[in-house]
Amino acid sequence: MNEWPSNTLEEQKEHDSSLFPVSLHVMQHHTLGCILPPHWHDKLEFIYVTKGEIHFSINNESFYVHAGDCLFINSCQLHAGFSRTPLINYCSIVFSSKLLTNSLDICQNFFENITNHRCIMQQHFHSDIPAHYEIIEHIKRMITALTHKNLAYELIVKSELLVIFSILIQTSPQLTSLDAKLPNHQTKNNERLEQIITYISLHYHEKIALTDISEAVHVTPQYLCRFFKNMTTMSLIDYINHYRIERARSLLEESRLSITDIALMCGFDNISYFNRVFKQHIHCTPSKSRLNKK
Repeated sequence: MNEWPSNTLEEQKEHDSSLFPVSLHVMQHHTLGCILPPHWHDKLEFIYVTKGEIHFSINNESFYVHAGDCLFINSCQLHAGFSRTPLINYCSIVFSSKLLTNSLDICQNFFENITNHRCIMQQHFHSDIPAHYEIIEHIKRMITALTHKNLAYELIVKSELLVIFSILIQTSPQLTSLDAKLPNHQTKNNERLEQIITYISLHYHEKIALTDISEAVHVTPQYLCRFFKNMTTMSLIDYINHYRIERARSLLEESRLSITDIALMCGFDNISYFNRVFKQHIHCTPSKSRLNKK
């Protein structure tokens, strides 16, 4: 399994504290298309969709997650999300396996098998399938505990996670080889996608031509565009713009730089084009986005 070692692909958001490495993110989106660009993190994640439908891509496998469904994302899996309805609400629980394996007991062996992808874990839990109902209810109880944070909520969250994984492990086939890996073509595809996204993350502030990326990964521009679309369901140009806009939005929120300076720093040499693309992705102007965060 490709472990996606490059930290340029890794999501940079701080997810947790060292004593209780769990965090809850309650998200809402009013847009169709990409709401979660391709990224990875070394933590594990449960996503519970409360409104709308999201198409998730996990290591190039598609999952169509409806309201009431849950999704499990394992450590170091490249994933992205695309809204299929105009309004999306979902909750994300992101946690480190260290929460459950802080002592040298038998649990550590189980979670090493999970995070090293030696178990083929169930990932999509459907609200209309009775066998999945129990998992979904445990996830909902964790969301409630993390929302209200009453006394000893940490114990509730940890116990719920242990119950969830005990069910998953009992129902998940074990790979026969501890060194089992993805099929060779999947590994090569993942590595190539890593190279493409890494290149963009390192050069987004510059002018990027398709030939620049294609030469870096040793393919033709035509193949590059087809490959990226097949792997992520996004066009390469859309991904570059999305990446740049997200960087610009962070700078708008965290700095006092002028909008023009931010546009230039994020690879836009035309302020009108920057404003237009920003509004397409964020659904407001850069100046309004900055005001909304004050």
